[in-house]
Amino acid sequence: KPGRDHDAIDENGNLYPTGQALRIWGNFLGNQMVRSDTTGHIVTFASYDPHSSTLFSYLVNKCPDAESIKLEIPGKKIDTIQEAWELYGKEPEDINPVWQHLTEIKPGDPIPLKGTSITVIKIKLKD
Repeated sequence: KPGRDHDAIDENGNLYPTGQALRIWGNFLGNQMVRSDTTGHIVTFASYDPHSSTLFSYLVNKCPDAESIKLEIPGKKIDTIQEAWELYGKEPEDINPVWQHLTEIKPGDPIPLKGTSITVIKIKLKD
């Protein structure tokens, strides 16, 4: 179908991957964007809510191979990982990716990233 890789919803109102990505941004977004640096095939973004000391980290693995990263926040310490989710498919063109809750992410541990995926982590920082 032309456009389904860029459309947000299908003719029945179901979300395509682009719509799922927009939903992720809408549901996991702090008041301000903050600087986020990476190396390699991982692209990161971060937003912060200073009132609740909550950081949202968005980890995009553009490579088809799985990766593992360590999240470091200069000048801050992680209190808890409040939520972690990932969106991934069988291949980059998969229009039915899986959106799943991650329960094994712990502060200080390496974060596994599936190939061609988006992982979002909601982090409570220590005051």
